[in-house]
Amino acid sequence: MAQQNSFVQQYTVTASAVALADHQVINSVTISAKSTNTGIAYLGFSSGVTSANGYPLEKGTSVTLRIANTNQIYVAGTASDVVSTIGS
Repeated sequence: MAQQNSFVQQYTVTASAVALADHQVINSVTISAKSTNTGIAYLGFSSGVTSANGYPLEKGTSVTLRIANTNQIYVAGTASDVVSTIGS
């Protein structure tokens, strides 16, 4: 039987870029911005992600990525907004 590596997690966004938690990704990960967020979350692949260079994730939207580990993704934006991940 194949090893299952599914995960679901929520993150509170801060103004400074922070890496997502360490989860090995076998297939893909979807990152969603909560519909009640007040700002835009910005995603990137380094701790230098900002509104000037990050991928904008507006409230209520999501993006699916194929990466090796969620800790490769950094998020910054409006403090107290929330992004969620689900993947396997």
